[in-house]
Amino acid sequence: MQAISYSSFAKLESTVGFLFRIARFRKQVKTKDKHQDRLQ
Repeated sequence: MQAISYSSFAKLESTVGFLFRIARFRKQVKTKDKHQDRLQ
C-alpha cells in the first residue's frame, strides 16, 4: 500500500512540476509580447 501511494505521489509531483514549468514559460512569453508591443 505504501509503495503504491509513493509511486502515485511521485507521478503527481512530476505532473505538478511539468505544469509549473509550462506556466512559467507562458508567463515569459507574455512578458516578451508586452515588451515587443512597447517597442512598436
